Amino acid sequence: MIEAKLFHSKDGFCAFSLEGHSGYAEEGSDIVCAAVSAIAQYIIGAAEHMNLPCRYELEDGLITFSFSEETSTEQKRRMQDFLVPFEAALKELCKAYGEYLKISCLEV
Repeated sequence: MIEAKLFHSKDGFCAFSLEGHSGYAEEGSDIVCAAVSAIAQYIIGAAEHMNLPCRYELEDGLITFSFSEETSTEQKRRMQDFLVPFEAALKELCKAYGEYLKISCLEV
């Protein structure tokens, strides 16, 4: 199962962590893992494209993203245009494949 932790602060969505493998199908054929991985990597790519100061990790079974201390309030605000739909997409995947994906929303 993929465990998604979505972190929110008073300024909005600020970080996420995706851990594990869905177990939906064999590696290379797992549409749940592929979908979650693709949308998470899109967020990282968007942040890099915007030259947004952030931290991220891409490892087998682990993807994390968070703003760095240098990220301005304006940059965080602009990134919400990507992070809010990311959260909605994960929740839609969870509706369809809930036994393979668990989402926790946490306040920080």
